[in-house]
Amino acid sequence: MGLIKRYPAVSWGLGITIAFLCLAFFRPSATDDFLNTLELKLYDVRMGMLAEPESESSIVIVDIDDQSIANIGRWPWPRSYLAQGLHLINAGEPAVIGMNIIFSEPQVEEGLDVLKKMEKLFMTLGLNEAPNGELYHQRMVERMAPLEYDAILAQVMSDSENVVLPASFYFTDVARSLAEDQLSQLEENRLTLVGKNENSSAPLANVVELPIPIFLDSALCIGHSVLALDPDGKVRREQLVYEYEGNLYPSYALAIAASALGVSLSDIEIDLGEELRSGPHALPLTRDSNVYI
Repeated sequence: MGLIKRYPAVSWGLGITIAFLCLAFFRPSATDDFLNTLELKLYDVRMGMLAEPESESSIVIVDIDDQSIANIGRWPWPRSYLAQGLHLINAGEPAVIGMNIIFSEPQVEEGLDVLKKMEKLFMTLGLNEAPNGELYHQRMVERMAPLEYDAILAQVMSDSENVVLPASFYFTDVARSLAEDQLSQLEENRLTLVGKNENSSAPLANVVELPIPIFLDSALCIGHSVLALDPDGKVRREQLVYEYEGNLYPSYALAIAASALGVSLSDIEIDLGEELRSGPHALPLTRDSNVYI
């Protein structure tokens, strides 16, 4: 008792340390939950202490928020609006643009659909060969062009040459294969596997939702947008790769970072469970291919 009274701080420290060692050794399930939660909270505290909220950043976030919707109209907006925004952003000459929207379906304007049906009927009846028929057809095509929202946005993406798009990777009970041309396009974004730690792994996907072909052709590259959620619902880790059909594909954030550095995805080598590397750049990995953010 004399030592405890003489050195209370040391005694408390030793007592707490011994208690946690016992908990870690016996590892009851309730203790696992407690220790995991404690570890996550301590991680948040450490990151808060290391953060520099006033530090400069070259990253600019353009958000589609409630005020934007109030000013422009309900979502989804015509993709011609997104094209205008993308054009304005490009005026600032960014190194890369991450457009965090999965364009998995075409956007068809009802008026455009009607005009296309009229054009088809017009051509079927041979009215384009009637007097002034070709002129009438030309005017019809001119009216359709502003309603080709996907084509307008895709053209701006293509001209930009720096737009990275997300894709969705996930695993379900019923696998769904990509068409051969889509798989070929997807494989242009794979990383080069050069090694694998025997205890390492990457999450497996058997379904991939890609942007529609017109956007997939226009984008610089793509990456998976799956978030790695901790038990408390927060995101503290980045799942850097997903496996699909035997290939490894980068996360959306990794694809953006690589593009900003001028690194092609095909030039990134991955030693699974060890590190990612490309030239002088290297990033250590956990066994499950995560990095903490």
